[in-house]
Formats: sequence, structure tokens, C-alpha cells
Amino acid sequence: MNPLRARFRALVAGLVVAAVSTVGTIREAAAEFLIGPGDEIKLSIMGLAASDVETVVGLDGTLDLVWLGRVHAADRTLDEVLQDVREMARGRIIKRYNQDGELGLIQLTDDDVFLEILEYRPVVVSGDVADPGEVVFRPGLTARRAMALAGGARSSLLSDVQMTDPVQIVRWQNEYARVALDHAVSLVRLWRIGAELDDNPEAPPPSQEQVAISADVLGDLIREQTRIMEVKRQNEEGDRAFLAEGLEKAQARLAILQQQREKQLELLASDEEEEERTRDLLEKGLAPATRLADIRRTTVLSGTRLLEIEQLLADAELDVTRLQRELNEYEEDRLAALLTDRETTYSEVLDTRLQMDLYAQNLSGTAGGLGELGMASDLHVSVLALRRSKGEDSRVELDLDSELQPGDTLIVKLEQPRGHSAGLN
Repeated sequence: MNPLRARFRALVAGLVVAAVSTVGTIREAAAEFLIGPGDEIKLSIMGLAASDVETVVGLDGTLDLVWLGRVHAADRTLDEVLQDVREMARGRIIKRYNQDGELGLIQLTDDDVFLEILEYRPVVVSGDVADPGEVVFRPGLTARRAMALAGGARSSLLSDVQMTDPVQIVRWQNEYARVALDHAVSLVRLWRIGAELDDNPEAPPPSQEQVAISADVLGDLIREQTRIMEVKRQNEEGDRAFLAEGLEKAQARLAILQQQREKQLELLASDEEEEERTRDLLEKGLAPATRLADIRRTTVLSGTRLLEIEQLLADAELDVTRLQRELNEYEEDRLAALLTDRETTYSEVLDTRLQMDLYAQNLSGTAGGLGELGMASDLHVSVLALRRSKGEDSRVELDLDSELQPGDTLIVKLEQPRGHSAGLN
């Protein structure tokens, strides 16, 4: 190994040890996090900053490391992904110019390749907080800290209400009906997207028990989404058939050109053999010179035709590759769009369900006014985390000091302790 390179590695190793001694606890916790779509990751090659790559985990769970290729990262730890990346990079030859402009070649080893997470996917804080939305995730982030960054616990329905009166009750009833319809629309749409992802149009739709609207309205929503699913399916089948037909024709043309090439090669070889035999006869005085000239012209024509076929063959191969890529990209784009729609719609379902619960809590109460609720300090704060790991969704009840994971969605709810009124009038 180059002595200068060895000393550089030793220096980097020393710096890493010093850094670990300072932030060891945080790094140990971060190492256990499972990577997911939206995490931003950096690939570093020691001493070769020009080869560094900063990329984001895609919806399909992969990292595009550009010159190194793609690697699956979702639902894996950073160390697990690093092992695959080092295996991909092992033995690669990298060019590097020194200060004198001289070119040097470096063969990569495991010690040259590093991965680090630049930015985790954010935590979403919703429910009874002053400023719901995304919160930047850092290792060690607790539910209490995330709530503080979202402005603290505060009921979104109670913030502007000073007293309970019939007008307010009617307003809550109207808002509940509106949110209930929005929730049902999102839930039925989520069903349709799931059926498309699973390619299962017979998947059971939401039942009456899952919504707070009439059976007639629910039936209309289901029929509407069913029509949308059928129209999309027909359009997608038409698009696939068009691309597949073009690919099939290009492959057939490629096969014909390959056959023509083989025949032309045989013909050229035959012409060259004939030319060689005629040359021997000419040297022996057994054939006229004009005969050799004629055969030579035939050989040249055969070679020219072979070059033309070779060019057509190359064009046909490019057409096949392009059409195959278009077909693959069509499926990838379709899947990515569905996954994005599912994530967005799932958030809408959760948000509208939370709003329904809050309005229902107000409408079902028996106490007099807001004064009986006391200050926020008299209320109990419950925190529920919606967490997705290894393709599975889970609901986790958290304490305020529980540490969060990247991508968590927190639902904060203010509840009265026992002995207080159950809701608002």
C-alpha cells in the first residue's frame, strides 16, 4: 500500500475514534434505525471527494449510487447496507490526479467506503398541538420534544371557543358531518388504491361499520371508485399492449436481421474462398484476369451488404432495449404513483378520523362550559405513534419520554383525568 495513503487512513481512523467517544450514545441508537424511503444518505470514498454521492432512498426502497449501481436499503440498518455497498465497490479501480497532475489508479478496499445518513425522514406531529406538521428527526428525539417543536399540546377545536351555545353545537354538528364525509371518501379511495397495488379488484370495500355516513352515500362512493379503477385498468392494459406490441415487432425485426447477417456472413465467406481459388488459377495461367476482377467486385458487394446489415442490426437492438426500458419504466412509474397516492390518502384517513373523534368528543359531553376542563396542565396527554417497519403498519402507545423513530406519525390527544367531565357541550 502507498505509505502516504496508509498514513491518511490512520489519521481518518483516529478522527473517527475521537468522534465516537463524543457522540457514541447517539450513534449507537442511530445504527439500529431501519432505513426507509425519504432518508438522505451519503456515500463517501476516502480521499476522493469527487466520487462522493448524496442520494435519497426512493419509494421502491433502493438507493441510486450512480457510478456504483443500485442497492436495496429499505427496512435495513445502515451497517447492513454498508456491507452490500462495500462488496459492490471491492476491487473497483478509481482514477485520481495528484497535485502535479499525474494520474494514479487506486483499487478500492472495504476501508475506503463509508455511508452516513445526512437527513432522516421527518416525524409528523398531528392532533392536539398548536402547530401540527413535520418535525426534523434527530436520534434521541422524544415525544415530549416533538410536541414542544410543534408548539406544545393544545386542542385545535378548543383554541377559539369561549363558551358553549346552541349555535356552536350546530357548527360542530355540521363540521362533524363534513369531516365524516371526507373520511369516508379517503377511506374508499384508499381501498381502491390498495386493490390496484395488489391487482385484486375483488378486494372487499369498506363496510358500513367503518364510516359515519349513510349506506346509500357509501354505496355511491364505492361505485365511483370502482368505475375509476375499471377505467384505469382498461387504460393501463391498452398502454401495456401498445408497448408490448412495439417490443414484439422490434424483436421480430431483430431476429430477421440476425438471420440475414448469418446468411450474409456465409455468402461473404463463399465469395472470399472463390476469390482465393481464382487467384491460384490465375497464378497457374488457368484463369483470365477478368475473372478475378469480377469475383473481387462480388466480394466487395457482399462485404458492403454485411456492413449495412450490421448497422440495421445495431439500430434494431437499440430499439428493443429502448422499448423494453419504456415498458419497465411504465410499470415503475405506475407503482411509484400508487405508493405516493396511498401514503397521501392514508394521512388523509388518519387526519379526518382524528377530527371526527374531536368533534364527537365535544358533542357527546354533558358538562356545562370550558371552564370545567381547567388548564392544559390539568389534562392528560396521550401519544400514539403510527409506525411502518418491514412493510407492516403498527400503532404504538408512547410515554412522553419515549424515543421516536424516523417517519413516525404522532397523534397527540388531550384527555380529561377521571373526575372531570367527559367532553364539551
